[in-house]
Amino acid sequence: MYYYLCLLGYVNGRADFSFNTLNFDKNFKLQEIFSKFYTNAFALGEIENNCMPPLYVGVLANFLFILYFLNSKISLKEKILSCLVIIIFGASFYINGANLLWTMGNIPAWYRYRYTFMFSFMYIIW
Repeated sequence: MYYYLCLLGYVNGRADFSFNTLNFDKNFKLQEIFSKFYTNAFALGEIENNCMPPLYVGVLANFLFILYFLNSKISLKEKILSCLVIIIFGASFYINGANLLWTMGNIPAWYRYRYTFMFSFMYIIW
């Protein structure tokens, strides 16, 4: 009951939650996301204009991530779950409605992709 009241207070608060904001609009072109994994990918203007998430993790991490999926000692179940987490994060970056679920349906004031640190952490930890 407590959680319901907290959620109700959040929804009816000054944040103005609306299901109309949870749509399937695209946030950017899909092929552009891969350029954000490499050096010199950070651009402050993209963050200020809510264009692209800053996903730089390093070239070594990209190489080791590929080796993770090629390693035969890691079970198929673990690889599938890891891939599922990556797909969830990718959909959250790409689809506007999924992105807004991270902020309870409210449009962030400045920094749209506040959860990119979790993606980077999961990407590196594998």
